[in-house]
Amino acid sequence: MKIWAGENAGGKRGKPLQACAAFALPVLLLGLVFALVGVWPFGGNTSLTGDLGGIYLPVVSSLRQGLQAGDIAYSFGKSLGGEMFSSYMSYGGGLALLALLPIPTALLADAVTVYYLLVVGCIGLCMYFYLAARPGAKPWWPVAFAVCYALCGYTMAFLQNTMWLPTLAFSPLAALCIDRLEGRRWRVGYTVVLAAALVNNSYTWWMRCLFCLLYWALATF
Repeated sequence: MKIWAGENAGGKRGKPLQACAAFALPVLLLGLVFALVGVWPFGGNTSLTGDLGGIYLPVVSSLRQGLQAGDIAYSFGKSLGGEMFSSYMSYGGGLALLALLPIPTALLADAVTVYYLLVVGCIGLCMYFYLAARPGAKPWWPVAFAVCYALCGYTMAFLQNTMWLPTLAFSPLAALCIDRLEGRRWRVGYTVVLAAALVNNSYTWWMRCLFCLLYWALATF
């Protein structure tokens, strides 16, 4: 068996400038798109569209109200009333969206725009870490491909579905850890990354596991 990363164990680490570029360029490009289409503060449009404004944020707001009231298990705001744990798990919008819990309702639209930009930047950064560790990686090619990955059609199509976006960041991190499973700390890292991916989006748990299994087989044999 041969692990790809083993061939590159003594290779160069990604330069901080390139890592910053992999994060900043997707943020700047998406910010430019927001400005061109008039998303506030560049215009009167809002990013609260589709499922984001109709499902995810109302559920997050309900969770915040439940925490303030000391009861998150049941809500009369759910039709005629019902338990809320299944809604939190299914429509909570992912782990990252929980960071919006302290944000006042009046500022949610602004916070979501910032959330979009940060998540897209993190996706590019995570892919850069993976690509920069590949054998024979050229200095700026990982940055270019990381930016393309962060702004791919999947990202743009599912931008309003916040629970799907972090999957694009978890996948290259999981692949990076799989490449280094010979090291104990990387095995721990892989466990943490996979667990976070599964908790973030319960709908695609089997896809995450299948991806990791297939990638391990490809990288090992």
